[in-house]
Amino acid sequence: MTTLPYDESSPQSIAAYGLRLVGHSLRTTPGAAPFPRAKLNAKVSSNNRHGPGELVEQYYYDIHPSNAACSPDFQAAGVELKTSSLLVKKRVGVVPKERLVFGMIDYDRIGEEEFESSCFMSKNRLVMALWYIHEDGVPIGDLRFHHARLIRLDDLPDEDKAIIREDWEKIAERAREGHAELLGSEATPTTYLEALTKGGAGKRRRQSKTGILARPRAFAFKINYIKTLLSRPNPNAEHLFQGGSDVSRWGFEAAVLKRFEPFLRLTELEIATALGLRDDPGGKQFRSTIAKAMIGVTKTNTVAEFERANIEMKTIHHVNGKPQQHISFPAFRYMGPNSISEEVWDTEDGDDERLADIRRRLQETRYLFVVFKESQGVSILAQARFWSMPQRDIENHVHPAWERARLALETGDWALMPRIKDSHVCHIRTHANVNEPKLPTPHNGMQTKRSFWLDMRYVSNQLGLT
Repeated sequence: MTTLPYDESSPQSIAAYGLRLVGHSLRTTPGAAPFPRAKLNAKVSSNNRHGPGELVEQYYYDIHPSNAACSPDFQAAGVELKTSSLLVKKRVGVVPKERLVFGMIDYDRIGEEEFESSCFMSKNRLVMALWYIHEDGVPIGDLRFHHARLIRLDDLPDEDKAIIREDWEKIAERAREGHAELLGSEATPTTYLEALTKGGAGKRRRQSKTGILARPRAFAFKINYIKTLLSRPNPNAEHLFQGGSDVSRWGFEAAVLKRFEPFLRLTELEIATALGLRDDPGGKQFRSTIAKAMIGVTKTNTVAEFERANIEMKTIHHVNGKPQQHISFPAFRYMGPNSISEEVWDTEDGDDERLADIRRRLQETRYLFVVFKESQGVSILAQARFWSMPQRDIENHVHPAWERARLALETGDWALMPRIKDSHVCHIRTHANVNEPKLPTPHNGMQTKRSFWLDMRYVSNQLGLT
């Protein structure tokens, strides 16, 4: 029997061995077993997405786990092994390319479990995670590893543990009800831990309790939460919660909304006075400033928990019963890599980078709308509410608009671009000043940047304001 160059019963030894890879590649770092040349020379593709992970597991660490649903890869140490990828982006730096996936969800089993003794915790309480820099066309053996970390779920901050537990319980409750088909939708929002689709839209599992078909899903940390695992805490971010008591008592979103309750029906000036704010009431950012101050954020624009959970807080201003602004999204490219022309609407994997950007944004972003209503010149706080776009509206309204935009680019007929009058839900229009750089198109030369917009009337209707 081959003696391994690390102690497979020691989490610390497993972690130290993984750290050898940081700054190096598999080709230049000998593993516990010889690497097959063909596997080192292979490239990551849609058919070989797990190639780097298989090499790390089978040759670098030289382990061959049974992959039993609830058993970690290093059974003696209780450590699960994960290999994931990063991207280097201009002006941003190194960011996660994909979620950290923890294993498939058994809809029948999870409904009978408790969190601490669950299959999820039994398998993933200790995770040895290795991240490499993805580069298109580079052989797997030459991909450089950038980060390695032994993640102890029990050692995460108390507020994070409380949120992850709440997320798991939401997912388990849906499975317990026999309604796993609602996972990943606005009906089951989660914060850090999600139920990620695995398999194409046509793949379904029949739930034993209800007989309803549901897409296969796996537990995964959201990309924004992974960023916190990869980097030092943002010194400019303010935390809503210190410790997990409020989250454990009410749940994350309810605990946030409770902070608005003392200010409901108060005027903007009354709120500002109560919070000791001196901002100009006529200033452009005044409502945003008091919205953040109501939840306890006064020194920065960044809320740590929102940053990790991909939550965007937006203020809505209603004047005499009418909303004032549409909601915009980043401009899209017309052609070439990472353009709308190269996107697909549905994929077998929720982390497929070809997935339509507008679909990904709408499915993955949770909004916190803070609504001010103005009448006769007086503006009051009317409500605060978390919201995600219903999946049916994404499919029935955003998808057709996305298809029309692609057809307009393909044919050169820009009259096909969806306009405000074409839909009460979303449209596409310019998203730049006339003097800003334009973008190339397949048939229409250089054109002003455009983006998707959600109609203000639709959002108001969703929030019960009209």
